[in-house]
Amino acid sequence: PPIQSTPVISGKYGIHIRHLVQLMLFYGLVTYVVLAVTFNLPFLMEAHHFSSGNSGLMISLFFLAIMAPGFFLGRFGELLKLLGNKTKLYSLLAIAIGLLLIWISPTEWLIVPGCILVGLGYGIIQPLIYDKTVDTAIPQKTTLALAFVMVMNYLAILLSPFITDFFQWIFHTGSQ
Repeated sequence: PPIQSTPVISGKYGIHIRHLVQLMLFYGLVTYVVLAVTFNLPFLMEAHHFSSGNSGLMISLFFLAIMAPGFFLGRFGELLKLLGNKTKLYSLLAIAIGLLLIWISPTEWLIVPGCILVGLGYGIIQPLIYDKTVDTAIPQKTTLALAFVMVMNYLAILLSPFITDFFQWIFHTGSQ
């Protein structure tokens, strides 16, 4: 009879807890950072006296850019091979450059590529995290591990305004 190999997961619950917690914290942090686009872009545009109506369009482009890598999941593996173990770094760099473009933008037309870069960076990181989460658990526990990681997505959304308010209080600023 063929020998079936099962992944060796350290941990008494069938989940490698330390790796799962690391993925959860990373996902929560990245989600919190990219939420700056959806939560703060309208205020930033208003402060620069840009058209506030266009902020909705730019936020839509942000979400489209998050979704875009999903259309190429078949080729996603090729992208990962091309970028290698630096995929996460390049995605974080895209997010950072996008946020920088949004922040320093003297014109609305620089905010558009900023929103797209932030969205693409996040859209590439999401499946990477989900894929790595599956590797942290035995097959019977992968759904549970993925549920814990997804909790961080919603926790970041829930806590974002409170964390932002905390930083405003610490740095004595009223700016978003």
